Amino acid sequence: MVKAKTTDKSKVKVKNVSSASSSRKNRTKELDSRRGLYSVPSCCDCGEIIEEDTKAVQCEKCVDVEVWKCAKCLDLSDDVYDQLVASTKCNLHWFCVKCEAVALDVEDNGLTPMIEKLQAKSDDTAQYLTDTIAKMEQNVLNKVDALEQTLQKKADSDLLQSIEKRLQKIEDKPVDFKDLHQRLENKVDQLSQTRNNIASDVVIETIHSKLHEDEIEKEEIQKRCKNVIVFGLNESASGDAAVRIAEDLEAMQSVIGNLQVEHDITKLVRLGKKNEDQDAKPRPLLVSFRSEEEKVELLKKAKNLKDMEEGGLNRIFILPDLTPKQRQFRKNLVSELKKRQSEGETGLMIVGTKIVRRRKL
Repeated sequence: MVKAKTTDKSKVKVKNVSSASSSRKNRTKELDSRRGLYSVPSCCDCGEIIEEDTKAVQCEKCVDVEVWKCAKCLDLSDDVYDQLVASTKCNLHWFCVKCEAVALDVEDNGLTPMIEKLQAKSDDTAQYLTDTIAKMEQNVLNKVDALEQTLQKKADSDLLQSIEKRLQKIEDKPVDFKDLHQRLENKVDQLSQTRNNIASDVVIETIHSKLHEDEIEKEEIQKRCKNVIVFGLNESASGDAAVRIAEDLEAMQSVIGNLQVEHDITKLVRLGKKNEDQDAKPRPLLVSFRSEEEKVELLKKAKNLKDMEEGGLNRIFILPDLTPKQRQFRKNLVSELKKRQSEGETGLMIVGTKIVRRRKL
């Protein structure tokens, strides 16, 4: 948007003194006299003289003669005019009537023929591409159809040949149904024998495995036949292993003495990793005796510990050293005992591998 230019300093600046009360005829006469007297630019529409403070725009195409039009004739308010002039992003242009006809005449600058040529060339190119793609597509379809027909002919030919060969074999060598039946029976007998052999092998393997497990279990029971496990016996806090063993031996001999038995202890071992916490429960103590009879006698009298409150003996429990299988079996017995007791049965106890009822005295 072109702002009104400042008039030349040599030109006399004439203040616009138009009055609302003046007639249109007098005002026009006055303006004509000013233009002729001072040669200053004026509005091409209303004849308003364009001064430094006049809000008007200049034709951007006129070179020899300055053509102006005031904002009022352009129907621009003062705010809109100021905003257009001050904006750096405004890309509006104004041309006079003559220049506008030239600017909008596309044929004069040769664009129309060029556009028409480009459009025609584009249409020709699009049509060429369409035709080419259609031809290529048709060629591909033709080749696919030919390939399918070739494969179908080959498949039909191979199938017919295979059928003919099978029929020829049947004709050349009739089937002996008796022989076929006999061969089937023999095959069934072989399969049955194989199945029986496999089943027999599995049974034998199972038996051997069971016998082996029983043998291992017997060996484990034999190893533990002289051992007992003592629970609740206070553990030494000494950092010296020899001192701890000596104190455990002395404590165990005291327990045996209170049960009024005299047994030779051959081995003492605390089971599990030592806990450094002073308040931790004492680890179970594995105790071995010279004979199985000594172990049995101790277990019989160990039930009296529950009545010995002095020295905390009633918190000590002595049980046989069981194998993992025996411990699981006893665990199942204890669970069954508790279940039966919860159902109302009384006088039950575990003896060996059974739950029995106590005899009434």
